[in-house]
Amino acid sequence: MTKTHYETTLTGVKFEGDWNDVCNFTKDLENTLQDIDVNENSVKKLHNWRPRKNESTDDLKEKTAREASLGTEGKEKECDNPEGEIKKASRDIAEAGNKLMRLESPRLEMKNASKKVYRYMRYKSINSIRKAEKSIYKNVMLQLNPHYFDTRDFSLNLLVRNNGKCTLNINVTDKDIRDSLKMTLKEGS
Repeated sequence: MTKTHYETTLTGVKFEGDWNDVCNFTKDLENTLQDIDVNENSVKKLHNWRPRKNESTDDLKEKTAREASLGTEGKEKECDNPEGEIKKASRDIAEAGNKLMRLESPRLEMKNASKKVYRYMRYKSINSIRKAEKSIYKNVMLQLNPHYFDTRDFSLNLLVRNNGKCTLNINVTDKDIRDSLKMTLKEGS
């Protein structure tokens, strides 16, 4: 692991260097967290977020905004084809109308149509919120704050200064994981 520019803190580790140093450090950090048995999903998310040498800070802003915004929820996944869902609801409503004309109960068709319209509206609402949220993070929050990444197990804050110097703070919530990370860094020095 690249250890030349780090120091331990109460909550984890602070690393300083340039963009390439940070890219190397976060790649090594990913491997270290994997080795000390941090939650696999948290490490996978870090892998997707961490800066790469061939990327710019704008690329990292995009990834930060994506990570910080609403994820796809189980209920949202129920509507895998929103346009098809609304077409099916329209057919159910038409069938309900036909049943009314025949003096039959349209209850089942109206219930099915309502569910489909509800799923469609929920999908579209969440999608709109996600787009707005990404825009707010990207164009407002990240103009004022460092790049950040957060999981249940750890968080990273990356400040990139105009002179190209970077400060990366890694905060680990679990004391055992934090101590293992610090020990692994110390052994690798």
